[in-house]
Amino acid sequence: MRRPLPLPPGLSQVPGQAQWALMEKRGTHQGKLMKPQVVAWELSKRLRDDAIASCDSVTIAVWWARQIPVKAGQMYSLSGNLATMAPGLPYSIGGQVAYPERQLVAFVGDGGFSMGMADFATAVKYRLPIKVAIINNTGLCLQVFTGRRSSCRYHLWKPLVNLFILLGY
Repeated sequence: MRRPLPLPPGLSQVPGQAQWALMEKRGTHQGKLMKPQVVAWELSKRLRDDAIASCDSVTIAVWWARQIPVKAGQMYSLSGNLATMAPGLPYSIGGQVAYPERQLVAFVGDGGFSMGMADFATAVKYRLPIKVAIINNTGLCLQVFTGRRSSCRYHLWKPLVNLFILLGY
């Protein structure tokens, strides 16, 4: 039987006001480097009431779930507990085609985005007005809550910037 990952210090199993206060503290942290929690927190303020948002799996989904409160009228797409690789962008493309009048946002990691760059070219080709927030968490790694990372690390930012320039985005 698999044991669940331990919760970060200060959190219990039952959600409550203290936990949202801790999430707000992490989401509004002002540091030299912007943390993914801050990006998610700020993104949540900018989602329309009818927004459809999607997310990649693993670490990105954890930040999403902790930092973005669900509002009535919004729709969210995640892969569930199967840890599907890079579903955020394709989910947003499908959502934009199905609901062209709604705001579509994909919250993805750099590793997942690198796996779905062809999907981004499709979104550009069909002029789909999706928004994509790409978090630089240095690759396809599951960040363990103790702060350690697995050994896989690579940096994708320069190639991603070049891709956006080539696509005219």
